[in-house]
Formats: sequence, structure tokens, C-alpha cells
Amino acid sequence: MRRAKSEDIGGPASASTSLAVPYTRDRRANSFGPNSVVTELEVEELFQSSDKGDLLAGVEMIYSLVVVEDFSTMTVDTLSRLLHKAFPPFCSDVDVIREASAVVGLLAYIQDESQSEGNYFKMEADRALQWLRHSRDRRAAALLLQELAHNCPAVFGDYVLRSQSESQGKGQLEPIAFFEMLFATVTDTKLAVRLDGAKALDTCFAVADDCESEMRAAIWFCLIKSIERHVGCGKEESMHGSLLALRVVASHPSQILDFAMSGLEKKTMLISAYSKALGHVQGKGLLLRTAVEILPALVASLPIKVIKKDTLGTVSTTSKDFWVDVKEFHNSVRSTLKALVANFKSFKADSTKAAVFTALGKLCVSQERLMMMHVKPLYVQLRATLESRKDARRNDQLVEAVLRCTKDLIIAYRDQLTKLERFDSMIDLMLEQPLTPCLVAALQAVVDHIDDLRNIANKRVLDELRFVVRDFHQRQLQDDGKLDEQYDVELALHTLGSFRFATGPNSPHQDALLDFAKDKIVPLFFSNPSDELRKAAAVSCGQILQLATGPGGVASLLDTGNSARSKKSPHAASAQELTKTLLGAMLKMAISDVSSVNRLAVLRSLNFFGLYSYLALTENMHMLFVLLSDLMFDIKVVTIDILGGLVPYRAGMITARMRMLVADILSEIQTGDLRRSRQKLDLLAHLINRIPPGVRPHVTTIMQVLLPLLDKDQCRLEALRACSELAGVAGPQMERYINVLMPVIMWSIKHPLRSHNRIAIVALSRLAQGATYVIRPYLDHPDLMRTLLLALATEQTSASRRLSAGPSPTGVLPTVLTPSTLRAAISSTATEAANSGAAGGTAATTAGDGTSSPANAAAAAAA
Repeated sequence: MRRAKSEDIGGPASASTSLAVPYTRDRRANSFGPNSVVTELEVEELFQSSDKGDLLAGVEMIYSLVVVEDFSTMTVDTLSRLLHKAFPPFCSDVDVIREASAVVGLLAYIQDESQSEGNYFKMEADRALQWLRHSRDRRAAALLLQELAHNCPAVFGDYVLRSQSESQGKGQLEPIAFFEMLFATVTDTKLAVRLDGAKALDTCFAVADDCESEMRAAIWFCLIKSIERHVGCGKEESMHGSLLALRVVASHPSQILDFAMSGLEKKTMLISAYSKALGHVQGKGLLLRTAVEILPALVASLPIKVIKKDTLGTVSTTSKDFWVDVKEFHNSVRSTLKALVANFKSFKADSTKAAVFTALGKLCVSQERLMMMHVKPLYVQLRATLESRKDARRNDQLVEAVLRCTKDLIIAYRDQLTKLERFDSMIDLMLEQPLTPCLVAALQAVVDHIDDLRNIANKRVLDELRFVVRDFHQRQLQDDGKLDEQYDVELALHTLGSFRFATGPNSPHQDALLDFAKDKIVPLFFSNPSDELRKAAAVSCGQILQLATGPGGVASLLDTGNSARSKKSPHAASAQELTKTLLGAMLKMAISDVSSVNRLAVLRSLNFFGLYSYLALTENMHMLFVLLSDLMFDIKVVTIDILGGLVPYRAGMITARMRMLVADILSEIQTGDLRRSRQKLDLLAHLINRIPPGVRPHVTTIMQVLLPLLDKDQCRLEALRACSELAGVAGPQMERYINVLMPVIMWSIKHPLRSHNRIAIVALSRLAQGATYVIRPYLDHPDLMRTLLLALATEQTSASRRLSAGPSPTGVLPTVLTPSTLRAAISSTATEAANSGAAGGTAATTAGDGTSSPANAAAAAAA
């Protein structure tokens, strides 16, 4: 495996030396968290500047408020007014518009989730539609429409597509005009605008899948006609845009897979458009590359088997014409594939060659019969390209495409490839390339699918990876102390842990990996100053431990046939000792590492059922108990997860420690502020869920702390979630609290936020199971049935609908409802869904003012 040159590195080493790092959502979230105080004046000052950095910082600040749904400092109207300054005509910078569009889409999603009237979405959509009519603002329109359609597809379809057509009068499909205007961005004179326009077209076209069949067919035919009109116009930008649009249409096969007459007509038009495009792209690099990229998706959406001549008389004339067109199309595809492979050397641009290899690789996997005759010439071209690129730089797009195509070729034609000349030497050619994920995937395909080369590939890959890791410090000294090899080492460490070298209880590779991890990875990298290298080393060791202790692993203690044989093998005793030593080193790193991200990564890699037998050892249990005192919330959660899996091994020790932890959490909830109490309540809910024996004796004590918190707006939701988890554990002990919990549950079910609805429904279902509270809720609360049916009729996610309806034990609707009765009830309440938003908003406002809070109702019920 060739070591990459210093100028080849495109990984973390080079990125960290530059300050011009693109703004991302993760970076914004790290810069401005929930505890940051953002004022309107600060944001206003940033948006008054014309500097790009100030504008991006202003968008970051707004995102920090939107992502936590904190609108107490600035209202939605204020945020919208400020974001307008990041769009035309105030700003024309593409990076600023792109980031601001993402924030607008997120804000529109939050407004839609809260079941608001949708005025914010309508305002932003109208603005984007106005920009779409002006050529100078098309790119901004495409970016904004893409985010709105992606975040709010239902509202986008109702307002932008359906309502636009209704406003033009009956019989007129205005969405056609919308897609024609959007098509103008795809055929713009600037390449960047065309690419962004194609992304927006793809997102909006996906939303059109949910429209009525008549409108969907009209949109489809509109796009095909626009494609045919521009593909032969002679202008390169228009031809390229039509190919981009054709790729969008071909990537949505759900609209063309039906075999109705309209579907046959669609397929015929699609074939005709692509065949027409192929006649105009010869010799043009960009156009040819785009046309080749379309080919796999287009072929996958059409039938590969051509109907026989003797059966053509039994089908209709339209079907007969269609099948004839398909036969001609496949003949055209075969001749195109033959020309691509034969004339490969005539392509000058590496990007065109890479596109050809990528498309041919996809076709190998999806269309084996179609590509059967091209296997040998394609293998010759792959081999010749690797031989000519022995000195390729990292991330060479042609080499990456060759490796991907080689992987696909091995998966599809492994038996045929082994008969080819010098195929066994392909491993040597691949290992001469720099270490990349594509190379690892290609070598993995060799190990998984070619039995004759499996052992050779295992040994060569393991030797090369160990060489990269072992000689890291020597190479670092030779390069004058630079960390140019860090990307190589990180990828090698990850590959050591994730590569499937071999299977079976007596695999020598598992012994070698455990020994190498103990002798080289732990001493060389667990104390390395680089956080990234320490994390990669820890994750690699965790993956090696999972491989060795899983089913069939050499150090496995699981009660299976393979592990039983492995216990008797000569490798088992030494492998188990290596596992104990390596596990102890990783637990020490989880406690002492300065990076909380690394500590969390170590723990997550150890949360594996095969390691539970080793983690249950006394010294390891003590270290896990120490981790419960970590300051990071996620580390405590993962530690509780692990301890929950260890209950069958050390029930007494864990139960006693969990009782102490519950007492500490309850004490901190009572004495701490509300912000910290929310986190403690989440931790308590997770502990109740994972380790029920530790909390069953303390149900009364826990409820005494939780009940007053149901009256606090800041932590009511978290307290209800903890009560819900407790109801699933305590069972009949929760009967005495039903009258206190039901007003809060009813208030949360009617809350406009769906997150409140779901938690309340879960709590009600667990009360129904544990406290046998099944029929009484509908007698005590007559409006409960209507509320649940309304939620069932309006809920967008299938998981929440199943939770509301049953008939599983978690369902909350009574089992006396038959399917026909339930459908009739849903049908009768669905007509009320349109008015539920206003009613829910009124109820939420009343509760927020305190005039009808659930706590008052709970107090009355308790009295």
C-alpha cells in the first residue's frame, strides 16, 4: 500500500491548518449552544455589515436560537426580518444565501411541527417564487425552494402546487408553469446555477409524487417535453441542463413503473428523450459525462427482458409499440456500452473516464445479463488504468472510480473473473495505490467473494495495515516531525477494526489482531497528543474486541456451538487474556482521557453483548461505577446502558449501586435549578428504562419528587417522560397516581407540539398495561376517544399512528374497536382535522396563561 505524498493529503491534517473552513450546522451548534445569550442588537449589527464573515456569524446566531426552539429573546417575525437581509437584494453571496436558506427551512419545519397557521412558510415561498421569475435571482430561489420542499413537503405540495393551480381556475394546472420556471434554472448559462437548480428540481419533483394522479402525469409530461425541446437546441448549457433534468426524472422510477397505458407512454418518451440526447453529446466531455451518469438509473427503471415476437399478438397495439421501442433501446444501450469500453482510451478528461467506470460498475451489479459480454474488456481497461496510475495522488477521482468499479465487478462476476488471466495479481496493483476507503472496499470484496484469493488477501491486507501503523513514528521523524501521515494512520486503524479478515473460531487473524492491538496500538496511540489519533485507536481496539468476543470469535464466552469449540482451541486461553488486558486499558482511557468525545467513543465501542462477560469482572465493574460520576451527560447514559446489560451477571452489585444513584439524582433534582433538573430527569428516565430492579423499591419516593415538577412549565415534559418510564416498571403501584397523572396526560395529548402528544400517548399506554387502566380512561374523560382518533387521523408518522391505534399491547385505543369500526370512526373525525389546529392553539394559549394548567386540574383531582 503506497504511502501518500505530503501534497496528496486531503484529510484532517491539511484541513486543520486552514482558517477558511466552511460553515456547517455542526460548527454553528458548537459555537452557539443553548446556554448562549443572543440579543437582537448583536444580530442586527452583524446583518448591517457587508462583510461575508459577519453575515455568516449572524446566520449562526439565528440558527443557535432556532435549533433549540428558543423564541423568547426574538420572535419568529424578528428572526424572519433579520434573515431577509441575507438574501437578495441585500446580499448576493452564495455561501450566505445557502446557509440562510437552511435556517429558513428549519424554521419553517418547526412552525409546521407546532401546527401553526403556516403564514411563515407562505411568506418565504412567495418570496422564492418571485425570485424565480428573474434570471439574476434564480439561484437564490433554487436554494430556498429546495430547503422549503425538503423540510416541509406536505405544506409545499398544498401551497406551491395545489393552491397555485386552484388560484388559476378550474382546468388549469399551474404547477406546470412552476416547473417550467424551475426548469429555467437548470438551463441557466452558469454551471453552478444549473447544478443547484437540478437539486431543487429533484426535491420538488419528489414532492410531486404525493399529488393527484392527473397533476402528477401533467408535471411528468411537462418535464419530458422541456427536455426534448432543449436537448437538440445546439447550446451546450441547454443540452447539459436537459440531461440534468433527465437524470432527475430517471431517478424517480415510482412515476414510470406502472404498466398502464400512460405508464407505457411515459417509458416510450423517456427512451426517446435519452436516445435523442445520445446523438448530440459525442465528443463533448461535460455532456458525455452527464449522459453516462444517467444510464444506470435509466436502465434500472425499464424492463430488461424484451417480450418474444410470438407473444406480441396477444397484447395491445400501444404495448406492442412500447416493447419494440424497449428492444431498440436495449440494442442502443448495448452498442453504447460496447463503444464506451472499446473507445475508452480516446476519452481525454479523467472526469469522463471516471464517470464511465462508475456507470459501468453500477450496471454490473444491477444488470448482470446486459453486462455479461463486456466483463473481459472492462477488466482489461481496469487493469491498464491501475498500471498507468501507480504514482496517483490521494483522492484521484479516476483511481477511486476504478476501485469502485472493480468492487462491483467482483461482486457480480466472481466466477468469471477467476478464469481471466493474471487476475490474482490485481491485489498487488490495488495495494500499490494510496490507502483510501474505496481501496478498502475493493479488498473487502476480494475477501468476501473470491475463495481462492481470500487467504492471500487477508495476509497482504493485514501486513500492509500493520506496516502503516507500526512505522508511523519513524515516518513522522523522516518527514521532519510533520503529521502528514495522520490521515493514513487513522484510516489504517479504522480498517484494522472493521475489516472482515476471516470467520471461524480458530482464525489466526483474530489472535494477530489482539496481540497487535495490545503491543502496538495501545502503547503508541493511547497517549498520543492528537485527539483524533487517540479516538481512532480506541475505536479500532473496540472493533477488534467485538470481532474476537462475538459469535464464533476466538475469545468468545457466548454459549454457542462455535464459541464452545473455541474455548477448547489452543488460541482461546491466550486470546481471553489479551482481551482482558486490552479491555482494562480501554476502560482506563474512558476514565482518564482529556477529551470527552474520546471517552464517549471508547464507551460506545464497549457496549457490545459479547464483552459483557468480561465487563462483569470485579475490577471492570468498579471502573464502570467511576464513570457514573463523569461530568458529561452522554457518558452517564452509555454507562447506564452497559450496566443494564450486565444485570444478569452482577444483579446484586448493580442494583445496590443504582439505588444510591437514584437517591443522588432525586436529591440533585430537589436542590438544583430547573435547567439542570431537566437533564437529571432525562437521566432518571433512562435509568428506570434500563435497570428496573434498581428503582422498583423506590416508586413512592420517586413519585413524591416528580409530582411537583409536573406543575413546572420548564420541566413538565421531562417529568412526564420519567413518570411514563416508571409506569412501565412499577405496574400496579401506579394505580394511586392515576388521578393525578391523567389531567397532565390529557393536557399533553391536546398540546399543539407533537413531541408532547407522543410522550403523553406512551404514558397512557403504559398505565393501561401496568396499572390495568384500560376502560376507565374513556369513562372518566369522555373526550379522550375523540382526541386519540383525531391524532390518528392527522399524525404524519406511521410509528405514532401505530402507537395510538394498537392493536399491539402498547396501543391505547380499546380492543373492542374492530377494524371496520375504527375506520368509520377515523373517517368521521378526519373532517375535524382542519379545525384542530386552531382549537389546539387556543388550548395551548390558555394553559400557558395559567388559567387552565394541568397542575390545577391535578390538584383538584388529588383533593
